[in-house]
Amino acid sequence: RFFFLGGALGWLSRYRAGGYVLVGLGGLAGGGGRASDWIDLCFELICDQPSRLPKIRTHGFGVTSHQDLIRYPWWSVDSSTWTKSGAFGKISVPRLRGGKFTFGDAPYLIIISDDSPRAKEQGQHYKTLTPPEKRIVDRWLAEINIPIGKTAIDGTVEEYGVTNRHSERKIANLLFFEKLRAWLPEYPWPFKLEQNKSRGLFG
Repeated sequence: RFFFLGGALGWLSRYRAGGYVLVGLGGLAGGGGRASDWIDLCFELICDQPSRLPKIRTHGFGVTSHQDLIRYPWWSVDSSTWTKSGAFGKISVPRLRGGKFTFGDAPYLIIISDDSPRAKEQGQHYKTLTPPEKRIVDRWLAEINIPIGKTAIDGTVEEYGVTNRHSERKIANLLFFEKLRAWLPEYPWPFKLEQNKSRGLFG
């Protein structure tokens, strides 16, 4: 049985006790810190046994925050971030630590579309990154086998890629989330009430 929960914690206790095996937590998109605080309380109830493992499965509606994705032992989540970011010219690039890409820190959103009005702003677009920073982005794209793209001076597309077509950017973002999913521990894992801190991409 499934129940959608949008705010009242008392209902979570009632439906858990009532034998529901899957609960949907909603109203999370765009909620920021308040949403995270509420999810903390939910998982404190769901994972209140000594093992801290969830007693019931949870689906998160509109879970877009990287911290919320890796912090809680979700059964499943949904989000439109991957397609919206791609449409607005951005791709998610994981952090590079010790020579390897890691997903424990929040990814860096790289503005990479040739059409972006920020293409000339220093450090705000792929074109204005430093050479070492560009190499990290290039390495990630090579790892997921997505082309960078090439456009001639006259605007003719010579090769489609993340710089000149939204579909490649959306695929790149999907592959990021698939890599993140594979990085997460196998469900179920224990919930720990602690904050995850992110650092700079190139630091």
